[in-house]
Amino acid sequence: MMRNIAWAVTASVVIGLAAGCGGGASGAKPAPVKGRILLDGKPLEGATVTFIPESGKGQPASGRTDSQGQFVLTTHNTGDGAVPGSYKVTVRKELAIAGGEALDPSKPGPQYFEMMKKAGEQAKGAKSEVHPNYADPNKTPLKYTVPASGLDVEIKLNKEGTAG
Repeated sequence: MMRNIAWAVTASVVIGLAAGCGGGASGAKPAPVKGRILLDGKPLEGATVTFIPESGKGQPASGRTDSQGQFVLTTHNTGDGAVPGSYKVTVRKELAIAGGEALDPSKPGPQYFEMMKKAGEQAKGAKSEVHPNYADPNKTPLKYTVPASGLDVEIKLNKEGTAG
């Protein structure tokens, strides 16, 4: 009888852990998200765009713009997109942290976001092409909802740091 109870407890723990795995807080799979960033009507190259869940729960998604200002978001695997939901969006230029290590949005995870935080702290007061409002999750005017079908968005930035 004790063996049956131990087996039942073990099975329920394994099932509970398996149910908790997957993308985002709800276990939802990422939807494809791509777009283009324009600064005063011109493609913004070398910027990092990050979609941060408005709920404060779940996994952020990020990407880096190419020479045409185009990006593809990554949550878990390169180019997989973002989990459906509402997001605050930040945009900042690529920065190097101490030691010359560059931020790499193709390698998301805790280390990447810690690097973003450190780079943001180092960049306070530094000049940038992008208005500081766009880099601050508490000030950004950029908000988007990612549907399960995915999102293709054009993000328009301006020198004033307001919604474009």
